[in-house]
Amino acid sequence: YIAKHYQPQPTWFKVLRPISSVSEYYNKADVFLSASRSEGFSNSLLEAIYCGCPVVYSNIPGTRWASEFNHTFEYEVESPEALAQAILSCVAIPITREEIESNRSKAIANYSMDVWTEKVYQVLVESHKN
Repeated sequence: YIAKHYQPQPTWFKVLRPISSVSEYYNKADVFLSASRSEGFSNSLLEAIYCGCPVVYSNIPGTRWASEFNHTFEYEVESPEALAQAILSCVAIPITREEIESNRSKAIANYSMDVWTEKVYQVLVESHKN
């Protein structure tokens, strides 16, 4: 779609093809942008954070959880100025190894498959008590 509708593309803009290990893309990116206007829980946003990629995300309910992590920058969804400022803030100071490790630990502690399974199980147990 991008190649068809936006030509010529700027030299800095790269369209990447799908690969088997998506973490390679997160590790190569300077910033991960989650620019949704409406979304539930964003797995790609969590993957980017886990992989150590600094993130910029819109202030919608489905992504606000990202504020609990280091080196994440929220912007007002309908404000191009706020988006530009969030991106500039994100790239101004590189993410540290300590921030990445802290983010990984927090992601596993709060959002791993085991944690989600336990939460869903507890909801089901509670709903069947009545």
